[in-house]
Amino acid sequence: NKADTLEDGSPNLKAKFQDLKTYEVGGYTQLTVELFDKHLKIVGSARVDKSKNFKVQFSPRISAIGTYKNHSIRFSYQQAFRAPTLQNQYISLNLGAINLLGNLYGVTGYDFQSVKDFQADYNTNLVPNYNLLKVVKFDKLKPEQVNSFEFGYRGVVAKKLYIDFVAYLNRYFNFIGDIRYYIPTSEDLVIGTEGADDAMLKNAYTRLYQRPVNARQHVDAYGASIGLNYYIWKTLIASANYTYSDLNTKNLTDPIIPGFNTPKHKFNIGLSAQRIWKGLGFGLNFKWVDKYQWESTFGDGLVPSYHMLDMQVSYEFPRWFTLQVGGSNIYNNKHIEAYGSPKIGAIYYGSMLFDLERKGIASERWIKGKSK
Repeated sequence: NKADTLEDGSPNLKAKFQDLKTYEVGGYTQLTVELFDKHLKIVGSARVDKSKNFKVQFSPRISAIGTYKNHSIRFSYQQAFRAPTLQNQYISLNLGAINLLGNLYGVTGYDFQSVKDFQADYNTNLVPNYNLLKVVKFDKLKPEQVNSFEFGYRGVVAKKLYIDFVAYLNRYFNFIGDIRYYIPTSEDLVIGTEGADDAMLKNAYTRLYQRPVNARQHVDAYGASIGLNYYIWKTLIASANYTYSDLNTKNLTDPIIPGFNTPKHKFNIGLSAQRIWKGLGFGLNFKWVDKYQWESTFGDGLVPSYHMLDMQVSYEFPRWFTLQVGGSNIYNNKHIEAYGSPKIGAIYYGSMLFDLERKGIASERWIKGKSK
């Protein structure tokens, strides 16, 4: 309810709590056409969605898949959207050092970094330099839009090497990120006036907020991944995959926190086999992840690069069960995978898997024999 917020978008502490009521509805349709003796498949689809606080969203997609023998090439184009979450819209959480708010009515305040620079300059020179303060204004939150292009190849080379490759480019409009800003503690001061500017001189007269907003400039995300499986001998398989992901924020001029939280590089190398000798099987997988910057409402910080080795050994007993022993991160390389999360070490396990399907077949034969 708009009465629950003040003109600057901060919560009205005098307002009463109330239930939130919202709705979402959507529909989806798809058409597939096969051409040239099924060597070319064209798939078109469309989706329409409507939620209470946002306009109708239309999401078309078209893709073409060409196949020849053991090779397949695919290309797709899609327009999609990401609706703001209920937290994006309605959250009102005081964490002490910062207040998290939804954004259904817009944002007006002083840019976080400009206030810090303003205070530091004043503490040094004892004369306020108001030119350092920057007022930020954003409209109410809108759904994020993306135009996505994807190209992929999948096939078998020399009967033993399986390749799966994909590359993509996503261009975002109304990209949803977060902004941190200050407002005066006094509700009587108007942002951008002399009194509000003076209130920024000391932390005692300011309140820090974080809210989701839409970027006014487009943002590009792009990446690629390749997976390889090589069949060395019977069921013995060597595998490797590599993924590259990046978000280009150089076009952004607004002080938006993207919250991409994705490593730029990561890869896996593995070796596995089933029934390589009688019922014996095993699996080995080494994983490496590049360092990356983590940005969230909880906090910002670096997630260091980490690596780990997973291993599993199994033995399958005919008609009955399979025994497994193994571990994840078996050399106990303690690491974090999100800023502020606890460190993750090794996990070791043992399991016994019963083959119910085979036992079910045996039971069915027994029942039929009795009925005769």
